[in-house]
Amino acid sequence: MKFLFENIGLLGSTVTQINFDDSDGVLDTLDSIVNGTGVDMNPVLFPGAVNGGGSIFLSADYQIEREEQGGVSNGIDPGEWMSAFFTLQGGNTFQDLLDSFSTTGGNRIGMHVQRLGTNANLSDFVITVPGEPPPPPQGNVPEPSTYALMGAGLLALGVARKRLAR
Repeated sequence: MKFLFENIGLLGSTVTQINFDDSDGVLDTLDSIVNGTGVDMNPVLFPGAVNGGGSIFLSADYQIEREEQGGVSNGIDPGEWMSAFFTLQGGNTFQDLLDSFSTTGGNRIGMHVQRLGTNANLSDFVITVPGEPPPPPQGNVPEPSTYALMGAGLLALGVARKRLAR
């Protein structure tokens, strides 16, 4: 079974740790990791609990972390990727794996993401929570009419700039 992790976010960020909670016992072994260019992620021999604060907690059965060389992170930066290959526990299928991630109390994946945006010290933990709806977005989300007004304003600025240039 191949898990592919790509950093395609809009903000600059680095995935520095990936954790697998195999509560349902579907995964058997972490066989290998294939790192894309610029990535150096490796399995942790003795994974443990991941506590991101508050209700963000995960007991990792498998853990993959970046190598840190001279303060330089070799995690998954924007445009980079890493794949983890697992063997499924005897008799389990791909559908069993999918089901294990969609049931409450089932399998989960957690990630530690660092260097968010322009703040090199900002980080966050993201953990899948099966059976629960995603959290609401933080802050105010612009309404479609706000986008329309912004677009009209930018168009008007462009027209005004052309007229001034003549």
